[in-house]
Amino acid sequence: HCRSSLKKPFFLLLCLHMLVVGGEPEPLHSFKNLFTIGKMIEMPIDFSQKMENETFMTNGLFTYYSENQFKYVSHDQSIYFNQDTVWTQNHQTHQIIIDQLMQGEFTFFSILSGQFDGIDFESPILEKGIFNFGYYISDWDVRGKLILYSDGHPKTITIQGSDDQSILISIGEIRHSSIEPFNAPYAGTWEVIDLRE
Repeated sequence: HCRSSLKKPFFLLLCLHMLVVGGEPEPLHSFKNLFTIGKMIEMPIDFSQKMENETFMTNGLFTYYSENQFKYVSHDQSIYFNQDTVWTQNHQTHQIIIDQLMQGEFTFFSILSGQFDGIDFESPILEKGIFNFGYYISDWDVRGKLILYSDGHPKTITIQGSDDQSILISIGEIRHSSIEPFNAPYAGTWEVIDLRE
Protein backbone atom coordinates (compact mmCIF):
# COMPACT_ATOMS: atom_id res chain seq x y z
CA HIS A 1 0.00 0.00 0.00
CA CYS A 2 2.78 2.40 0.96
CA ARG A 3 4.72 1.75 -2.28
CA SER A 4 1.72 2.37 -4.53
CA SER A 5 0.92 5.69 -2.82
CA LEU A 6 4.50 6.83 -3.53
CA LYS A 7 4.23 5.93 -7.20
CA LYS A 8 1.11 7.98 -7.87
CA PRO A 9 2.56 11.44 -7.10
CA PHE A 10 5.73 10.63 -9.07
CA PHE A 11 3.68 9.45 -12.07
CA LEU A 12 1.48 12.56 -11.84
CA LEU A 13 4.52 14.86 -11.75
CA LEU A 14 6.03 13.03 -14.73
CA CYS A 15 2.80 13.51 -16.72
CA LEU A 16 2.61 17.19 -15.82
CA HIS A 17 6.21 17.71 -16.90
CA MET A 18 5.55 15.98 -20.22
CA LEU A 19 2.42 18.02 -20.91
CA VAL A 20 3.46 21.53 -19.87
CA VAL A 21 6.46 23.57 -21.01
CA GLY A 22 6.59 27.21 -19.96
CA GLY A 23 2.88 27.27 -19.11
CA GLU A 24 1.94 25.82 -22.51
CA PRO A 25 0.97 22.18 -23.16
CA GLU A 26 3.89 20.33 -24.77
CA PRO A 27 2.23 19.41 -28.14
CA LEU A 28 1.16 23.05 -28.63
CA HIS A 29 4.71 24.20 -27.83
CA SER A 30 6.15 21.60 -30.26
CA PHE A 31 3.71 22.69 -32.98
CA LYS A 32 4.81 26.34 -32.68
CA ASN A 33 8.46 25.23 -32.74
CA LEU A 34 7.96 23.59 -36.15
CA PHE A 35 8.01 27.11 -37.59
CA THR A 36 11.22 28.27 -35.89
CA ILE A 37 13.76 25.82 -37.32
CA GLY A 38 14.70 28.02 -40.31
CA LYS A 39 13.46 25.66 -43.02
CA MET A 40 10.62 25.77 -45.49
CA ILE A 41 7.65 23.67 -44.37
CA GLU A 42 5.24 21.96 -46.78
CA MET A 43 1.90 20.57 -45.63
CA PRO A 44 -0.55 18.83 -47.96
CA ILE A 45 -4.04 19.79 -46.81
CA ASP A 46 -7.62 18.78 -47.57
CA PHE A 47 -9.95 21.72 -47.15
CA SER A 48 -13.72 21.61 -46.68
CA GLN A 49 -15.92 24.67 -46.13
CA LYS A 50 -19.65 24.58 -45.33
CA MET A 51 -21.82 27.64 -45.85
CA GLU A 52 -25.54 27.24 -45.24
CA ASN A 53 -26.44 24.19 -47.36
CA GLU A 54 -23.40 24.20 -49.64
CA THR A 55 -20.04 22.47 -49.20
CA PHE A 56 -16.88 23.49 -51.00
CA MET A 57 -13.98 21.01 -51.03
CA THR A 58 -10.45 21.22 -52.37
CA ASN A 59 -6.96 20.04 -51.60
CA GLY A 60 -3.55 21.52 -52.15
CA LEU A 61 -0.18 22.32 -50.67
CA PHE A 62 0.45 24.87 -47.93
CA THR A 63 4.06 26.16 -47.92
CA TYR A 64 5.46 28.17 -45.01
CA TYR A 65 8.47 30.37 -45.76
CA SER A 66 8.49 32.68 -42.74
CA GLU A 67 6.10 34.24 -40.24
CA ASN A 68 4.98 36.76 -42.87
CA GLN A 69 5.32 34.72 -46.07
CA PHE A 70 3.39 31.60 -46.99
CA LYS A 71 1.29 30.27 -49.83
CA TYR A 72 -1.45 27.77 -50.59
CA VAL A 73 -1.66 26.22 -54.06
CA SER A 74 -4.53 24.01 -55.27
CA HIS A 75 -5.85 22.95 -58.66
CA ASP A 76 -8.12 25.98 -59.00
CA GLN A 77 -6.34 28.73 -57.07
CA SER A 78 -3.13 29.97 -55.50
CA ILE A 79 -3.07 32.26 -52.46
CA TYR A 80 0.12 34.13 -51.57
CA PHE A 81 0.60 35.97 -48.27
CA ASN A 82 3.42 38.52 -48.02
CA GLN A 83 3.32 40.70 -44.88
CA ASP A 84 -0.25 42.09 -44.91
CA THR A 85 -0.79 41.70 -48.68
CA VAL A 86 -2.69 38.75 -50.18
CA TRP A 87 -2.63 37.70 -53.85
CA THR A 88 -5.37 35.26 -54.86
CA GLN A 89 -4.91 33.76 -58.31
CA ASN A 90 -7.97 32.09 -59.82
CA HIS A 91 -6.65 29.51 -62.29
CA GLN A 92 -10.08 29.11 -63.92
CA THR A 93 -10.88 32.75 -64.67
CA HIS A 94 -7.25 33.93 -65.02
CA GLN A 95 -7.85 36.69 -62.49
CA ILE A 96 -5.59 37.93 -59.72
CA ILE A 97 -7.12 39.71 -56.75
CA ILE A 98 -4.73 41.73 -54.59
CA ASP A 99 -6.02 42.66 -51.15
CA GLN A 100 -4.70 43.88 -47.83
CA LEU A 101 -5.36 42.23 -44.47
CA MET A 102 -6.58 44.40 -41.64
CA GLN A 103 -4.37 44.67 -38.57
CA GLY A 104 -4.86 41.47 -36.56
CA GLU A 105 -7.23 39.95 -39.13
CA PHE A 106 -7.78 36.23 -38.61
CA THR A 107 -7.41 33.64 -41.39
CA PHE A 108 -7.16 29.89 -40.97
CA PHE A 109 -3.56 30.25 -42.16
CA SER A 110 -2.86 31.97 -38.82
CA ILE A 111 -3.48 28.73 -36.92
CA LEU A 112 -1.97 26.55 -39.66
CA SER A 113 1.30 28.50 -39.36
CA GLY A 114 1.46 28.46 -35.55
CA GLN A 115 0.50 32.10 -34.99
CA PHE A 116 -1.64 32.11 -31.86
CA ASP A 117 -1.93 35.81 -30.91
CA GLY A 118 -5.45 36.50 -29.65
CA ILE A 119 -6.34 32.79 -29.48
CA ASP A 120 -7.50 31.35 -26.14
CA PHE A 121 -6.88 27.61 -25.86
CA GLU A 122 -8.75 25.27 -23.53
CA SER A 123 -7.00 22.44 -21.72
CA PRO A 124 -6.52 19.59 -24.19
CA ILE A 125 -8.48 16.36 -24.26
CA LEU A 126 -6.08 13.45 -24.73
CA GLU A 127 -7.32 10.34 -26.51
CA LYS A 128 -5.13 7.59 -27.99
CA GLY A 129 -2.04 9.81 -28.08
CA ILE A 130 -3.86 12.63 -29.90
CA PHE A 131 -4.43 16.04 -28.27
CA ASN A 132 -7.66 17.89 -28.98
CA PHE A 133 -7.39 21.63 -28.15
CA GLY A 134 -10.59 23.66 -28.21
CA TYR A 135 -9.97 27.35 -28.87
CA TYR A 136 -11.83 30.66 -29.04
CA ILE A 137 -10.95 33.93 -30.80
CA SER A 138 -13.09 36.60 -29.14
CA ASP A 139 -12.12 39.41 -31.55
CA TRP A 140 -13.66 37.49 -34.44
CA ASP A 141 -16.22 35.36 -32.54
CA VAL A 142 -14.64 32.20 -33.94
CA ARG A 143 -14.16 28.89 -32.18
CA GLY A 144 -12.86 25.51 -33.19
CA LYS A 145 -10.44 22.68 -32.50
CA LEU A 146 -6.76 22.16 -33.16
CA ILE A 147 -5.94 18.45 -33.09
CA LEU A 148 -2.27 17.54 -32.70
CA TYR A 149 -0.25 14.35 -32.50
CA SER A 150 1.90 14.03 -29.36
CA ASP A 151 4.98 15.30 -31.29
CA GLY A 152 3.14 18.53 -32.15
CA HIS A 153 2.45 17.69 -35.79
CA PRO A 154 -1.04 18.86 -36.77
CA LYS A 155 -3.78 16.40 -37.74
CA THR A 156 -6.92 18.52 -38.09
CA ILE A 157 -8.10 22.09 -37.62
CA THR A 158 -11.78 23.01 -37.40
CA ILE A 159 -13.15 26.55 -37.47
CA GLN A 160 -16.71 27.50 -36.60
CA GLY A 161 -17.89 31.07 -37.25
CA SER A 162 -20.92 32.77 -35.78
CA ASP A 163 -22.54 32.95 -39.24
CA ASP A 164 -23.27 29.22 -39.66
CA GLN A 165 -20.05 28.73 -41.59
CA SER A 166 -17.55 25.98 -40.78
CA ILE A 167 -14.17 24.88 -42.09
CA LEU A 168 -12.41 21.54 -41.73
CA ILE A 169 -8.73 21.24 -42.61
CA SER A 170 -7.02 17.85 -42.61
CA ILE A 171 -3.22 17.97 -42.72
CA GLY A 172 -1.00 15.32 -44.29
CA GLU A 173 2.62 14.51 -43.55
CA ILE A 174 4.83 17.57 -43.05
CA ARG A 175 8.02 17.95 -45.08
CA HIS A 176 10.95 20.28 -44.35
CA SER A 177 13.23 21.57 -47.08
CA SER A 178 15.74 24.34 -47.77
CA ILE A 179 14.15 27.76 -48.14
CA GLU A 180 13.55 28.86 -51.72
CA PRO A 181 12.89 32.47 -52.79
CA PHE A 182 9.28 33.53 -52.16
CA ASN A 183 7.49 34.88 -55.22
CA ALA A 184 3.99 35.07 -56.68
CA PRO A 185 4.41 34.39 -60.40
CA TYR A 186 1.60 35.06 -62.86
CA ALA A 187 1.09 35.48 -66.59
CA GLY A 188 1.01 39.09 -67.78
CA THR A 189 -2.23 38.41 -69.69
CA TRP A 190 -4.23 37.77 -66.51
CA GLU A 191 -6.68 40.40 -65.25
CA VAL A 192 -5.45 42.08 -62.04
CA ILE A 193 -8.01 43.44 -59.56
CA ASP A 194 -6.37 45.52 -56.84
CA LEU A 195 -8.64 46.04 -53.81
CA ARG A 196 -6.05 47.80 -51.67
CA GLU A 197 -6.88 51.35 -50.65
